[in-house]
Amino acid sequence: MRYTVYTKGEHQVGFVNNGGSWQYQTSDGEAKALPFAEISRMLGALLKKGYVVNPALVFWDKRAGAFSRAHPDLASGGHDWVLSAEPPHLIEAVDLVTQRMLACADADVLMPEEIHAWKDRQLQNESLLVAFRDMPAWALLIGETAMEKGWLIRSHPSLGVMPREMPSRNPHEWDSWLAQSFPAEDVISTRMKLGLSIGRALQSLPIHIPDASDDVGLMGI
Repeated sequence: MRYTVYTKGEHQVGFVNNGGSWQYQTSDGEAKALPFAEISRMLGALLKKGYVVNPALVFWDKRAGAFSRAHPDLASGGHDWVLSAEPPHLIEAVDLVTQRMLACADADVLMPEEIHAWKDRQLQNESLLVAFRDMPAWALLIGETAMEKGWLIRSHPSLGVMPREMPSRNPHEWDSWLAQSFPAEDVISTRMKLGLSIGRALQSLPIHIPDASDDVGLMGI
């Protein structure tokens, strides 16, 4: 959510319409959902006290406890971000990508504890899955999953137009594009270890094979 912020000295107060209700947030960490009539009275009182509106809409970064022009999910990894995906249900998406990485990545790519640490960090996000410029594995697998599922996906503005197809369908374009952020040999090696090559997409992702307890029989496979 992007807030309209009013500032006086070091103190800031932000307002945002959140699906029909209004959210009030201060730089001191106070947050409330308030009816519009109360928001209007509060805004009038702030203007009388000399608060000035910031013309730019901003985000509330709950990790930093401050308003920020940068989306807080994109500023959370300690590295420049490479790409982000916006799934309809963040928790389900984090779990899906985590399980896929556990299924296809060996210890040469990521250790299980590293994967679970990534999951814990992403679950603190507000709306985005984010791949940072620390290793290419997450950029590849988030890109693969987002394009497969039809999630909104975007790249860092400095990287130009990202590939139009998922890594398993156009691996060489992804190799070239990600080489702007990682050593080219690391990108290729990681992609191959994840099984993201032409004709190998299904081998890299977990699939469900029905057993006798399933409602469908062999004819349903």
